[in-house]
Amino acid sequence: MAVPPLVVVVMVANDPGDWFEESLQAIVASDYPNFSVIIVDNGSRVTLAQRVGASLPNALFLRNETNLGFSAAVDAAVRNVTSATYLMICHDDAAVAPDAISIMVEDALRMNASIVAPKIVSWSYPDRITSLGFDVDRTAALRSRIDVGDLDQDQFPIVEEVFAAPGAAMLVRYDLFNVLGGFDPEIYLFGEDVELSYRAQLAGARVIASSYAKVRHMGVLVNGVDGAYVNSKFQPIRRKLRRAERSYYVRANQMRCIVNNSSGFARRYSKIQLWLLALLEAAYFAVSGRWRTARAILKGLRDGAKKSPTQSVRWEVGAQSRLLDFRDMTLKLARGSARLSAFFAHQRNTRAQIRYEVERSKRNDRGAFLEKENLSEDAIDPTSLATRYVQRRFARVIQGLILVFILVAGRHVLFSNLPVFGQFEPFPHGTSLLSDFFSGSLSSSTISPTSVPAGYLWLGVIGTFFFGATGLFYHLFLIGLVATGLFGAFRLGARYRNPLSASIAMLSYFSTGILTGLISVGTLFGLVTFAFAPWILGIVLDFQEELAPGSKIRARSFFRGAFIVAIATSIAPAFFIVFLILTLAVIASTVFERHSMAQIRSMLRFLFGIAGVALVANATWFLGYIHSGATVASLFGAQPPFDLAVRSIFDFSVSGGAMINSFAILSLLSVILSPIFTRGLRTRRSIRALILAIVFVAFIIGSNGGGFGSDPIPLAFLMPFLAAIVAYSTANGVDGLYRDLPRETFGVRQIAGALSVIGLLVASFGVGAPISGGRLGLPVSGYGSTLGWSTSSKIASSRLLWIGDPAAIPAGSWWFDSGVGLAVTNSHSLSFENVYTPIQLGKYGGVQAGLARASSFETIRLGSYLASEGIGNLIYPQSGVSPAVARVTLTLSRQKDLIQVLTDPSVTGYVVHGRKIAHFPSPHGPSASWPLFLGSFEVLVWLGFVDLVFGGGFISSRVVTRVRVSLATQRDQRNQGASGIGENTIENPKSDLEVHR
Repeated sequence: MAVPPLVVVVMVANDPGDWFEESLQAIVASDYPNFSVIIVDNGSRVTLAQRVGASLPNALFLRNETNLGFSAAVDAAVRNVTSATYLMICHDDAAVAPDAISIMVEDALRMNASIVAPKIVSWSYPDRITSLGFDVDRTAALRSRIDVGDLDQDQFPIVEEVFAAPGAAMLVRYDLFNVLGGFDPEIYLFGEDVELSYRAQLAGARVIASSYAKVRHMGVLVNGVDGAYVNSKFQPIRRKLRRAERSYYVRANQMRCIVNNSSGFARRYSKIQLWLLALLEAAYFAVSGRWRTARAILKGLRDGAKKSPTQSVRWEVGAQSRLLDFRDMTLKLARGSARLSAFFAHQRNTRAQIRYEVERSKRNDRGAFLEKENLSEDAIDPTSLATRYVQRRFARVIQGLILVFILVAGRHVLFSNLPVFGQFEPFPHGTSLLSDFFSGSLSSSTISPTSVPAGYLWLGVIGTFFFGATGLFYHLFLIGLVATGLFGAFRLGARYRNPLSASIAMLSYFSTGILTGLISVGTLFGLVTFAFAPWILGIVLDFQEELAPGSKIRARSFFRGAFIVAIATSIAPAFFIVFLILTLAVIASTVFERHSMAQIRSMLRFLFGIAGVALVANATWFLGYIHSGATVASLFGAQPPFDLAVRSIFDFSVSGGAMINSFAILSLLSVILSPIFTRGLRTRRSIRALILAIVFVAFIIGSNGGGFGSDPIPLAFLMPFLAAIVAYSTANGVDGLYRDLPRETFGVRQIAGALSVIGLLVASFGVGAPISGGRLGLPVSGYGSTLGWSTSSKIASSRLLWIGDPAAIPAGSWWFDSGVGLAVTNSHSLSFENVYTPIQLGKYGGVQAGLARASSFETIRLGSYLASEGIGNLIYPQSGVSPAVARVTLTLSRQKDLIQVLTDPSVTGYVVHGRKIAHFPSPHGPSASWPLFLGSFEVLVWLGFVDLVFGGGFISSRVVTRVRVSLATQRDQRNQGASGIGENTIENPKSDLEVHR
């Protein structure tokens, strides 16, 4: 009888848990008749000799005193093999089925294959597949050939060619392993299997996947320890690697695989592609606050590209066995980017997908399952993998449609020169912004004191790196605000497990028409609120949901919230007031939910702590604002009360002339109806959103009705928060539609859910109106092209006086009359500095007095008043017909020393020909030094913010650690000194007695 080929099983173990015995027993239970076993203890803290001897007494046991890495440990073990046909290489958390080795050897002989990949299944759920061989793209990234977590129904071919076999368990021909030089010992973790398979493919070897050879794999380093082994006595030793660590090893080894196994153009092209993808990935992690992972990705590529001592040797060994050239290899590689495909397919969280499938399959015995797993009904996903696949596809369609709409409907706004309109004014050079910030005044562009917001600091720093390309910086800034708002709405709905909620939340936020309305009226501050409202709402609601008696405030969440409020306030100071309104709304919902006083106090500490830190980060503006005795008008400007109707609120109008979505009222159906068709946790969320919406609607009505003073809060600040609440409620409703409604019989819940869906669909159609113009309602030309005549003034240091509709004035304006504002700017420059309303009337006082006398027909020599204040030209934007506008028109037409100039049809210009009554005084007094000190202090505050929010306390933690080490060293020195005194006194009992006395 023929003797089967000898198979040597090589298992590398490092601090394994209780699963190790199960893996060893699986080898013992193998039905293959001719195999031997080598167990490598790769630097375990406690030797594994006793555990191996109890299960496999005949195995060869090798121990490495240090962890050499998987590759080096396997190579060292294989050197002890004198004769073998195949090597069965596996991890310590892999358990082979009894017939797995036999099937793999049979398939290898039948298919003349050199490497065989088994079917890897989940450790705890063996009916769920995790891999069946891999495809590899040009960057050496793995692409799964199956839907991770799919049910194993023998639906795959028995044998199929693949590019790479997983290192968790692979059968390799012994002679090929030696010829190729084994694994690359420089690869410590992750990627050794890809590199070996890559060289085997170059050598002309065949790599196959055997679908009937089954191996259970836990994947501790990636997925963590399985729940059944959580209480293992070995668990504290073995841990799941952090994302940053995994990313470092994977990217470094991808680069090393490319460098080792390619040359010439193929190598350069692959390296460029890998660097570009890594930069995108690092940028994504950096923006999402995971700076350690971003740094690890870039550091991994840098280290992987370094030439190692063994690289030349391995290149020569590979060259001797290479049969295929690199052109032929490209035909074997997968097209496209496997990394991007995995990202968009959400295949990274393997365990979560498998768990969802198992939960779904056990829903018929739901009660017993809940009791066993200690899960709640809200934690169970009732959908199948196929359903979630369709949902993901549909979600991508929604995201793509929104992106296409913005690119088409806003093509001229995003890619053409922006007109000077409203608050859309170009940025000055970065150095000018920094100069204004550290001087504490906008002396170059305003005639009245204006406290400088902290946004001038970081906008100036970023703008300096654009080397004078302020137009490009301005475009990127506006595009960034739009993208931040939409992505914030996406994250607002991403807390739900179904793939649709996030995209539906973004669609809901967009379909209200808020974005087009804000752009059509030219409100930059409104765009800032649009960008950051979903983010701060999500952080506050997350904290409120986690509120429990005695719960502590999570520092990372707290500083993220403070950072968002601070950065929004640094550009639009009125955002801080709206955050206080959100605070009142959240407190109202907390009280309504009948939380305890301890929980309410915790909520107050969280919210007011965020407000306090945000003010510290904007200390220069805040102290200047308080010190100058400013009024509310300097925050909001001369915004007129909007003639509100019920439809105006529900249409999410931001002003009388803004482009609105007449169907947006239907979006509120999700807020009103979602408490009806949701259950449990989602009902509480729906009620919470309804209370927040009621509070904001009350503030909108009260503010514009004069209930909070004569200076109303602009709707551009309030409506984005209301739209974000609608987006949150919509995402919650979508989650309830497919979780809660399937558990109910047909009734009012289904009707309410259907109405919500219809309302959202109809509302989404209403934003399609501005697609043809390509400007989202923004005018074709602005004031920049109509100010050429203003140079004709002969008044020294002449300035422009703007009077008319406050929404049409491209500067922060003060009230002059009902529906009429006034502002003063430089004659030849309109820039970002003009959008801030001066904190005091200053020189506006004299201008306002002259206008008041002219409007009451006490003088027809208004030009003399204006000339005495340095006003050389007057611009009157005409918008609509009202008694106030008619009065201004009549007043200006009666003046003898104002000469009208024909300009744009919608703008009337006047040249001041009046005689100066007095010299124009300097608008500012002597410069103070306190803005410089406060500005320097704010630089440190913002650096700390960046460290805490994005770096995870990378710098601060090291400072604290050094301080602690220093204090500990001093304490040890004192203890040693005291110990020395004690030792000396013990020798002399009399002295010892005296010391103790």
